[in-house]
Amino acid sequence: KKALAALALALATKKAKKQRQKQKQRQRQRRRWSLRRCNPGKKMENGGNRGKQRRGTVHDIISPQLIKKVTGEYDLEVVQWLNLSGNGIRVMENLLSCTNLQELDLSHNQIRDIEGLDTMMRLQKLDLSSNRIQRIEHLDHLESLEELQLQGNQITSVDDVLSLQNLPKLKHFYLKNYDGSKKNPACDHPSYMTIVLRYLRHITVLDGESTHLQKYMADWEKMLESLRPDDDANRTPPVERWFDEVDARAG
Repeated sequence: KKALAALALALATKKAKKQRQKQKQRQRQRRRWSLRRCNPGKKMENGGNRGKQRRGTVHDIISPQLIKKVTGEYDLEVVQWLNLSGNGIRVMENLLSCTNLQELDLSHNQIRDIEGLDTMMRLQKLDLSSNRIQRIEHLDHLESLEELQLQGNQITSVDDVLSLQNLPKLKHFYLKNYDGSKKNPACDHPSYMTIVLRYLRHITVLDGESTHLQKYMADWEKMLESLRPDDDANRTPPVERWFDEVDARAG
């Protein structure tokens, strides 16, 4: 039985590694595609087409003029990809007109509060990494959201993820990087992984790692816990049922 458990764990690890590689490849392709669509055929002042402003330029707020300058679109309702990373933005506002936005990158700014996303029912990817955010809030209406990046912020309570449990399409969620860098204080909670997976049962990637392997580890810990002697009676735990569940998941 120990050999079977080791084999199942090895298979899960191998599968998770392949999934991470595929996910990284998809992210690179999506990033290149979205950046090209953000400003097709036009180079920005900083020599690239990422939609960033010249180094050193600071914008406290997101103005309609800034959005038009970055995207080259006069009508904000047609904007689908918007990259405002590294602009020193402090307040998320003037985004309500971007009703068709699908990907929004506000990473590496000075944002403290998540707000101003009330009309973005089509938003699929939101990058708020490397800001000063302390609470996860005002996101529970984003029914199309598939990926949320919050690593590198100041979020202290892991229970904040409870506000995301009604987002049916959320699959990728980050409060830290895969290597453990840029973690929020909430990641130091001893039951961080268990709490997140309990609240967000539908996610497939947590902090860059497949949740399949993490769920295997959580189940393994539960089995080991069940093997410990009971204070009331020394009863045999249903180990066979656990192995059946492992085999079913591996299949």
